[in-house]
Amino acid sequence: MNTMLTKIRVGVLLPAFLLYLAFLAGCGRDTAKNNTSVTVTAAATATQTPTPTPEREPKDYVLSDLYETVGKSTVYRLLEGTVGKGAVKDGVNPADRKSEIEILDVQSAGDYVLAFLCDPEYFSETMKGEYVLFHLGRPDLTRRFIPSYRESNARLLADGTVVMEDTDSELVRVYNREFEEVGTVAPKEGREGYLLDISEDGLLWVVCTAPQKTLTAIDLQGNCVGEYTYAGDSSVYSYCCLTDGVRYFRGMDSNYLVQPLVLLPGATELTPIAGEPKGTDIEGILACETADVLWYIHKLGDTENELYFPKAAFREGISKWSGVRFLTWGEAAQRCDKENGVVKTAVGAPRALDFRVYDFDARTLCGELLAEELPQYTNLYAKSMTDRGYVLFAGRTETGADVLLWDVNRETAKPIEGVSFVAVEPVAEHIAKRIAEIEEEYGIRIHYDKKSVEECVFAPWYTIEPMTSERKVLGYVETVAYYLKLYPKTIWREMLSDDRDGLDMYLVNSLESIGMQGFSAGGCVQTYSANLAVAFAQTGLDGGPTTFAHETMHLLEHRIFNYCIENGINWDNYWAAERTSEKYPYTRGDSEPVNDGVFRGAWWYGVEERGIDPNDVWYTRTYGMWNELEDRATLMEELYAENRKMLDAYPHLREKAEDVCAVIRAAFPCVAASTEPLFWERATGIVQPADRMADWSRYPALSMD
Repeated sequence: MNTMLTKIRVGVLLPAFLLYLAFLAGCGRDTAKNNTSVTVTAAATATQTPTPTPEREPKDYVLSDLYETVGKSTVYRLLEGTVGKGAVKDGVNPADRKSEIEILDVQSAGDYVLAFLCDPEYFSETMKGEYVLFHLGRPDLTRRFIPSYRESNARLLADGTVVMEDTDSELVRVYNREFEEVGTVAPKEGREGYLLDISEDGLLWVVCTAPQKTLTAIDLQGNCVGEYTYAGDSSVYSYCCLTDGVRYFRGMDSNYLVQPLVLLPGATELTPIAGEPKGTDIEGILACETADVLWYIHKLGDTENELYFPKAAFREGISKWSGVRFLTWGEAAQRCDKENGVVKTAVGAPRALDFRVYDFDARTLCGELLAEELPQYTNLYAKSMTDRGYVLFAGRTETGADVLLWDVNRETAKPIEGVSFVAVEPVAEHIAKRIAEIEEEYGIRIHYDKKSVEECVFAPWYTIEPMTSERKVLGYVETVAYYLKLYPKTIWREMLSDDRDGLDMYLVNSLESIGMQGFSAGGCVQTYSANLAVAFAQTGLDGGPTTFAHETMHLLEHRIFNYCIENGINWDNYWAAERTSEKYPYTRGDSEPVNDGVFRGAWWYGVEERGIDPNDVWYTRTYGMWNELEDRATLMEELYAENRKMLDAYPHLREKAEDVCAVIRAAFPCVAASTEPLFWERATGIVQPADRMADWSRYPALSMD
């Protein structure tokens, strides 16, 4: 192991020699050192780490005096993405090719910031990039460094030390804040395994596979300071953090479920956290479970005091954690259009994210950073969250890439709306309350209990498995509430165009077809029973608003059918004659459409690459070729996805989509009253029924006399 440094000064010869002898003594299990913060010091190096001074590291500094803001008063540009070194390529220096710079990583420790930049073309050829290191209070002392080796897993420490894994030599190299190499460690020497991670206190964590399964901690002088086993069928696959002397890791059991593991002070074994369910996503000392519209958050080991509340955006995700604060991202609700200055929806626009910081203990939303506030950044990704209340981003613009800092401390915090604790309001009570609110607002009765599900109108055709987890039921009830808001409030009552008593909705675990072996339904609709009824399986609700829209279209057809009869129109005859072709007729559910790998007659992602005539595409997908009902339901999916590209490219699909929008406006008063395009009309615009009535009337309905 290369722990001795070259050019040893006389003044440090004896300490270095003693250190070397200590290493030769072997890697004994020493749990007393497992939480020691170790960095390279002057006594162990030939080149001393510069001593921090107030001039170099100011205790107090004002960000607004040092950095310019970009689009919002709490967001500062720390660094413009330029590569200052590197070979000239095609006669152009990398420093002059700003538009091609990418910032792959930004991390912080204390007040130091380390960014990793690369020119993608240059990077792809040499697997090297450039590091930029600076102190937030002294940006004038920026240091740049391009490794001469293939680096991975760099870690910045609080005193400005940078630790890098050299994958070419399997060494770990240590640099001071001047980017001068002050030491190397060979963590795998004498061991079989791999380097798991470098912790925030500078310890190297090595997973050893022989002679037994252990996790070994090594300091930056190469000393083994701890060796730990982990019991049962768990494996360790990532390091989380060190908090109050306790280290947290992610483990994985034999079924590939996440298992949170903890290393307590003085312990010799990593152990699962008592009471923590497997599969929980963990980071730091907080944990969460995945749900599309709800946050389930609790401190590790304390599932009694779990916090749950609605997400600000559908499928909002965790980005970064710091203590009891967590940063989330969600698809932007609105986005600024740079060409004309108007705000438009983000669907179909370049990827745009809104960011929010929540505080678990205070139960507050600490701050929001919306994509529309930084319209110049088409891609903005959170890279680091500091304990001082800063979030660091890497952002792409038309001319380059920047490192940004969001000062969340200057945001105005507000209470989280709809927050509840499991210990205060049991999940079952919250479910009952939400179901009652939905029935009062929309007239929809939601059922999920075993008895109701097993006796529902779908039982003769499906084997139905009820949901057994209250937490899952709560998540799906909130999901339904989210989807319902995408429609006019009264449309659900207007569906009942006859003497139906109401709409019954069943939330179930699965719907397995009895008549068609192997067929599982995401949802199904029944319009011939005493009441309108719809059932949603997990897969249907997980499919997002588009899958929900498919079943909703089947429900809308009930009123559309009655409207067409009342106005002397045979809607299905019109659809079969005018909106399909003899070449690709409906299969009427007797068999799957012929598919030779080209998806003839049906649109799909990539169909344009096959050179297929746009006039030869009649369906959004092969499932819509079964009958008119499925044809229109699959069209509604694409309308909810605002698939303008598809509608613009394939004339038959646009004609059919406009027919769907027009007939809904004709049949539903709440839709007809809207002067603005509704959710499903964003891709087509408003299509007035009067413009289609002459075509529809050419297919008269049979007399009911």
